[in-house]
Parts: sequence; C-alpha cells; structure tokens
Amino acid sequence: MTNLITGETWGDEVESVRAHILAQSAQPFAVLLPELAASRAELLAALEGVTDEQAEFRPGSGEGEEAWGIAEVLLHFASIETIMAERSRLLGAGDSVEDLTPTYPGYMESIETRRLPDLIGAVNVSHASLLAAVADVEGHERLDAVAAHRRFGELNCRGWLVMHGLHLRDHARQVNRIKALDGFPTA
Repeated sequence: MTNLITGETWGDEVESVRAHILAQSAQPFAVLLPELAASRAELLAALEGVTDEQAEFRPGSGEGEEAWGIAEVLLHFASIETIMAERSRLLGAGDSVEDLTPTYPGYMESIETRRLPDLIGAVNVSHASLLAAVADVEGHERLDAVAAHRRFGELNCRGWLVMHGLHLRDHARQVNRIKALDGFPTA
C-alpha cells in the first residue's frame, strides 16, 4: 500500500493505520522489503539537489518536529533506524526489547555533523544495519514476540518494519514541505 496517508506527522487517524500495519505484518519480509525500499526512495528523492545551506534551514516557527529542518530529519532517521534495527533483530529472535534505548518523537543521538553528505552517509549506515537485522531473522522470525508502539500498540518485528516505512514517508513529505517554505534558500 504505497499511498497510505498517516497525516502530516502521523495525524489523528490511528485505527486504519494500525489495521494496515497488522495486515501487512502477516506478509513475509520478502514482500515487505520492496515497500520499505520505495519509502526510502521517496525520502532520498526529496533530498535530491538539496545543498548544505538548505539542509541547515529551519522554519521560523513551530514546535517539536515542526521546527525541524532537513538536517534534523536526517539526524532523527540516522538515530532511530539504528534502534529499529536492534528492535527488529531482538523481536525476530523472540528476545525482549526492554533494554533498548527508548525512542520518542524527536529522538536524536548526539550526532555532531550537520553537513548533508555526512548526514546522508549516517542514514545509509543506519539503513544497512536495519537490512542486516532483517536478514539475520528472515525466514525464522518469531511473530509472537511483540513490543508496544506508542500509537499503534503491540507490533511484531514485521509490524515495526511496516511502521518504519510509513514513518519514512511522513518525513519525506516533511522534507518537501520544508523546501516549499518561504525563506527556504535557493540552490
């Protein structure tokens, strides 16, 4: 389902999104990974042609994610995707995720750089770790092991991957909104 709209930043609609995630989580990773790749391609397409100066731009107002610029979006993904990888690996193996670093909206590790090539490199590394985690459990993943998402409830390793793809799409839309703001630097 490539056009599921979860809102500007997840939006208010939870039940239909949860139903989609749960239905998709019944599919094997081989079916889910192309959809994740399409979501990632949307984010990367939104970044095409963006300069360091543009990545540094921040909206003049807003709170939380609404105050983020493109650099913060990429910092967020580089941080959260690494944790997503470990969550997928642990849940797929039937292990607890209790000791994982908790994530929350806006979670970002202290990544020092704000240079666009370095940020894209960090996102590429985090994505590779997610794909490696899926490969570690694919074909023998435990679907009875679940962890709670703050909005969508208990999800297994596949459900978390589906949710992550939706999350990527939300942030691709956010990057495009940032690029359309008044004051966004011209290339």
